[in-house]
Amino acid sequence: MKKNRLSILSSIFALSLLAGSLFSLGYKIKERKLMVGDIDPNGGVIVATDVDIANIRKFSPLVTPTDPYYTGEKKASDPFYGYSDQYQNVSMNNVGDIESTWDYYTGKGSLIAVIDSGIEHDHEDFYRDGVSIISDASAYFETNEYSGNVTRKNVSTYGWSVVSHDREDDGYGNKEWVDHGSNVSGSAAAAMNAVGTVGIAPGANILALKIDFYDPSINAAIKYAADCGADVINMSLGGYDTDDYPSGYNDYAGSGTKTAFKDAIDYAYSKGVIVIAAAGNESSSSHSYPACNDHVIGVGALGMNSDKYDSEYTNFNKSSETSSNVNRNVDICAPGSVVAPGIKDPTKSTKTLGYHFTQGTSFASPITAGAAALWKEKHPNGTPDEFEADLYASAYKCSSYSQRYYGNGNLDVYKLLDIENEGGITTDTSSIFLNTKSGNTTVKATSKSALISSWNSSDTGVVTVSGETNKQEASATITVVGVGSATITVKDTNNDEATIAINVSQYIDVIDIEVNDVTVSQNKEVNLNAKVLPENASNKTISYKSNDENIATISADGIVKGINIGNTTITLTADSISKTINVEVTELKEETFVIQFKTNTSDSNKALTDLNEQIVSGGDIISSCSLGNIYSGINGIKMASRNNAGTLSLTLAQTLNITSIIVKACYYNNDTSATLNINDVEQNINSNVLSDFEFTFDGSELNKLEIVAQKSKRVYVNSITIVSGKTSTPEVVTLSGIELDTSNVVKEFMVGDTFS
Repeated sequence: MKKNRLSILSSIFALSLLAGSLFSLGYKIKERKLMVGDIDPNGGVIVATDVDIANIRKFSPLVTPTDPYYTGEKKASDPFYGYSDQYQNVSMNNVGDIESTWDYYTGKGSLIAVIDSGIEHDHEDFYRDGVSIISDASAYFETNEYSGNVTRKNVSTYGWSVVSHDREDDGYGNKEWVDHGSNVSGSAAAAMNAVGTVGIAPGANILALKIDFYDPSINAAIKYAADCGADVINMSLGGYDTDDYPSGYNDYAGSGTKTAFKDAIDYAYSKGVIVIAAAGNESSSSHSYPACNDHVIGVGALGMNSDKYDSEYTNFNKSSETSSNVNRNVDICAPGSVVAPGIKDPTKSTKTLGYHFTQGTSFASPITAGAAALWKEKHPNGTPDEFEADLYASAYKCSSYSQRYYGNGNLDVYKLLDIENEGGITTDTSSIFLNTKSGNTTVKATSKSALISSWNSSDTGVVTVSGETNKQEASATITVVGVGSATITVKDTNNDEATIAINVSQYIDVIDIEVNDVTVSQNKEVNLNAKVLPENASNKTISYKSNDENIATISADGIVKGINIGNTTITLTADSISKTINVEVTELKEETFVIQFKTNTSDSNKALTDLNEQIVSGGDIISSCSLGNIYSGINGIKMASRNNAGTLSLTLAQTLNITSIIVKACYYNNDTSATLNINDVEQNINSNVLSDFEFTFDGSELNKLEIVAQKSKRVYVNSITIVSGKTSTPEVVTLSGIELDTSNVVKEFMVGDTFS
């Protein structure tokens, strides 16, 4: 009954606020309108204005205070053991093998935004190694129901008191501390610090965003979390839309609830934030939001020490919702029973920090959010869609599993993180081949969850190893001693190990380089095909140097290119052996390459997919091609159709200095002319019988021909002749002498005279 009265009270409170806002509008109408960035009269920075105060709705934290719980430090006894028989032998369970998962991932480096009732920042469970796990970007968001403004107070400006929990009416006329946000935060990321409890991601940090539970404040907090770089947002809150909620419970529902968070959640999703929300605690299939919004993972709760959903309170899905592609309350289930950090006894007037038992989908949600933080540590660039796919694929299906009550199944962090295939230590290489002349070699090893403790060689007569220890990432130096095989073993303080196979061979010196003198034409290339002797020499790498690059150049892999007519030498070096050869560059001669196409008995209306079907000869000059709207025709290939351009792209088997391309072609019988374009050189095809049309180029290097015929200007191509060689150059004239006519030159000048 407590939750019913709380919701009814919240609705009455919202209506009274609305009435107050309407009353005050006339009073404030002449005041200057405050804008985003201004300071609100209550001292907060305005982050949103023009809120529809007539339609703001208040949501409720999802708490069911009678559920069981889980707790317990990693590999330590439950600090609450013996509190009462009801709570004995309870530990973090039914999430898979969490302790083995923590050997590799704790959520380190991940940031979980908890949008809730605030946090007790000085609680001992929120300190890791003496440092707070709560971000100083934490803030309080409040909706002014009179002005329609949303303000934010950051702890960095206003202090931690702005996110501390409030003491409110419990619905029965009594006051109690609402420490829901601390309970939720602890379930997600309470530190592993040998006190209190431990969250599922004890290495993660918390961005605590306190809200007044009005939807404008929630939306502002969602966008702020995304802008702060949160990896995960948790919302253990909810409300129902009147379209979804059954009659008789309208005090829980508000019109437009299903769209209240859409824009803010879409914004967070666009920034790569994983958004998770509690499914609700009304034991209903009515749609709860934000759990049912797009890009939100809705979480249902399991019972205490059970892999079965808690039928007493957790919401579930409609019987028709059997697909994971629909928006529904429950996409995944997780434990809902926790001992959590917060206020020891929320009913006392004095705030004393401690732990207490609570349960609900409010805590199943941050447990799943913590699992997302673990996943983000392993996949720092992973997307929300990728996390969702991994989460559902790894979910455990219990004996009573059904889509309606479990969604995709129960959370299993061990499978989600694929711990079974997670190596304890990784090395930057698994094997190394060395020889007796190899210098010292450096290798690196990384332990996922411990410190490197030792490096050892299985045969110090082959190699020795000296490495760093007491570091999570460590390097080592391997020194060659003799010929043979050995194994380097590196271990960490968890006794995990990795190995590197070492093979050391005898170094064989180069005694000669086998290579011949070469002759090459201008702008042509030839491979030296040099090799070291003996063939089993350890170093087979040859370096090359042209002694006159104005005559010929040579690449790192031994390709000589002629530049200008003349002679030069090239020096080859391998180990301590050098050899020099002669290179002669001769004048480039003209070469002709012809591609001939078939003539066919008739035209085809089926476009070609393989040009080889139509090539008679010259296909060896083509290494690859692509074609569009090319057909077999009576005069060769037919390019283009009435409705589409014809394109023929030919990649040549070698690069040529092309001076001209001669195409034997004619236009299609029913057309009056056609146009061919080859590498942006255009030619009008103005004959209906096969004729030669020449396309002139400047002799520059080409290895690709792009031939295009316009649509409705069809053309037959019978052959393509490529002319490659030296371009024509102007005749060189030698100047033999100069004669000057000086008969009109004045020989004498006076001061001030000018001449030209």
